[in-house]
Amino acid sequence: MYYDAWTKLNATAVNANFTDDGFVSVEGKMISSMLLKARVRLDFASTPASANYHFEVEDLRVFQPDNGIAVANYRLTSTPSNKRLTTIVENISPHLRSPRWTMANLRAASF
Repeated sequence: MYYDAWTKLNATAVNANFTDDGFVSVEGKMISSMLLKARVRLDFASTPASANYHFEVEDLRVFQPDNGIAVANYRLTSTPSNKRLTTIVENISPHLRSPRWTMANLRAASF
């Protein structure tokens, strides 16, 4: 699953869910999906396996312009296993691609 890949620091699995030509909102700014993918790869490569996070998704809203793409908006709370690190709360708007990101699958998904 998507957030399981984040907890296991699997950049390839995380990045497979993003389009190559879309945009995402990160910290209130729009960046290209390709830049986000590069940031994920670099961040995961520099993060020790013991510094994993627990994720909570809130306020999920999804728009599906066609069968292969979905645009999700949600708030993500990332709580680190290392209590000395800060909990991060972000508003996220990724463009996701895959046949599994249909509206029915998103409604049934357990994050």
